[in-house]
Amino acid sequence: MRSAITLCLTLVGCATVLLAQSVRVGGSFGSSADIYRAYGNPARLPSETYRTVARVNVVLFDQIDLPFELYLNSGQIGYQQPFNQFGVTPRIGQWVQLFGGWYSTRVSDYTFGDLRILGGGVELSPGNFRLAFHYGYTRQARNPDSALAFWGEYRRRIVLGKLGYESADGSFVTLQAMASQDEPGTIRRDSLTAAPQANAVVSLAAGSSMFGGAVRLRGEVAAGLFTNNTAAGPDSALTANIPSLLQQIVPTNATSNLDGAARLNLTIAPSTTWGLMLDGQWIGPGFVTLGYAQLLNDVLDLTASPYVRILDGRLSFRASVGRRTNNLRQTRIATIERLTANAGVNWQLSDAVGVDVQLGQYTMQSNHANDTLRADNVTQTVTLTPTWQWSSGSTSHFISATLTYQRTRDNNIITGRYGNNSMLSATLAHTVQLPSKLGLSSSLSYNRTETALQNIRFATLNESVTYPFAERFTLRGTAGLNMTSTTRSTFQLLLRAALSYSLEQWGTLTLQVMNNTFDLTAQQGNRYSELFGSLQYAVSF
Repeated sequence: MRSAITLCLTLVGCATVLLAQSVRVGGSFGSSADIYRAYGNPARLPSETYRTVARVNVVLFDQIDLPFELYLNSGQIGYQQPFNQFGVTPRIGQWVQLFGGWYSTRVSDYTFGDLRILGGGVELSPGNFRLAFHYGYTRQARNPDSALAFWGEYRRRIVLGKLGYESADGSFVTLQAMASQDEPGTIRRDSLTAAPQANAVVSLAAGSSMFGGAVRLRGEVAAGLFTNNTAAGPDSALTANIPSLLQQIVPTNATSNLDGAARLNLTIAPSTTWGLMLDGQWIGPGFVTLGYAQLLNDVLDLTASPYVRILDGRLSFRASVGRRTNNLRQTRIATIERLTANAGVNWQLSDAVGVDVQLGQYTMQSNHANDTLRADNVTQTVTLTPTWQWSSGSTSHFISATLTYQRTRDNNIITGRYGNNSMLSATLAHTVQLPSKLGLSSSLSYNRTETALQNIRFATLNESVTYPFAERFTLRGTAGLNMTSTTRSTFQLLLRAALSYSLEQWGTLTLQVMNNTFDLTAQQGNRYSELFGSLQYAVSF
């Protein structure tokens, strides 16, 4: 009996040691309790807010990677994507990636890229093959609220797929597909409610590297079917030109449209001293993808971006020239041409002194027949930024200055005199680190904006102090004064103090107090203050 017990304890001990050696846990955790009070003005924030953010990564046997994310906020008010989110994206081995809960992923330029999904997915990369599948929701339902002039949003479902091949040198070819549709029954509906939408996009992307990676070519071509109102009446003449397979995926009617998009990018980088990137993009006026929050259509973009580095990289030149045109099928009353030209020089004269110069010009012209609507303006910008750093004994200094001048000229013969404006801004900043570990950061900025209607000037003075003391304590303080002058003067005073205590491996505890004081017109009844208080805890492990 005693031998059996001894054997069991030995096995449990071995299993514990083996498990401890096979499991690694890391991540971070942060939580805060905030209070807010307003004096002399209605409150614009909740009086109490609690937040928690946790990121944990568990590695099992060096093969299974399990990252977890948790976002909690007591101030949840039902935006398109809620504050309270939880997601996990475990990686198993070298070629299996799983997704669950809230997560982000990117499929291609024209299918899906900048939204978060509530659902699940899997991405596989066995050898040179690439496969992906995702299903979930990119938008939660929100009922109409006429008091806020908000007409409602439906819950939006999405399904994504990807199949491709990628070689060791980075060359690839992939086929992507995305289908997304609003669910009409998820919100209350009336005559003002927004119409439910549906969309499907199929694209083919490919890329190739040549001459040892000195030349890289990448492109994508896509076709998208978009229905602006799935409840609209049918149109047989319109749907006759749409493939039946797409009609089975997306409800088609009088509001449906089928269009395409294409992009081609060529990068030439034969050495680290110079290179050139050429980029072209064409997006049809009817192309829509619900996989991106904002993607402009009816545009033709052409861009060239060269760069040169010499003197062991201490002197570099960069430039960019671009042209954007719309009205690709003459469906608008006028065509707008936008031209951009930017150039920059960065010169590190020595280890202590450097200077950066940037020049830019933006031109917009339209061919409206109506003089009032015709656009013809030019915006020119120049920015100069010198830097200087040096040490005096154990004290280190860093000084930077930024001077920017921008001018806009409106050449419209009717409204041009109201569109002309100019802006001048200057900022001087100094940071010093003393041997006592006391850190000081000072900045002074000035801005002057002149328009046909008014002239605005404002100045900002900021001073920040950081001082670690008593071994585990760190004190931080900030004082800022903003002054604005138009027809009358206003000011804003910001005071912030924070005390942090290090618990070493158990994290950091921080108490922060901030006061905002506004004086809008220097008259009685127009001065108010806001008080913020926060207790924060953060730990990394």
